Amino acid sequence: MDGSKQEYKKPLSKSDFEDMFNKNLDTLDSKVREALGKDVKQSHFDAMVSLGFNIGISAISHSTALRELKLGNFEKAKNAIGLWNKATINGKKIEIKGLTNRRKKEQLMFDGIYNA
Repeated sequence: MDGSKQEYKKPLSKSDFEDMFNKNLDTLDSKVREALGKDVKQSHFDAMVSLGFNIGISAISHSTALRELKLGNFEKAKNAIGLWNKATINGKKIEIKGLTNRRKKEQLMFDGIYNA
């Protein structure tokens, strides 16, 4: 979750994976709450946690999406989620279809639509 590379000598068991996933999710949950500094709608919080799980704690904490949400600019916050659809390839930012699709699902989640 902190962006550091992890190396594993053997495959993770299902139990180890679940423990690691839950620990990372708990950490991210508290970091997003801390960065927000206030209560928000559950769907807004869920979308920020999902985005943060994918882009990392530091990136979500300093993102336009979270900043606009804190300001109550909900449409701007939702639209800013979509900005995180690129990867750096050969020094250039390139839109990645899979990331665009993921961001669209997070934007729907922001609106309370979870099963899209």
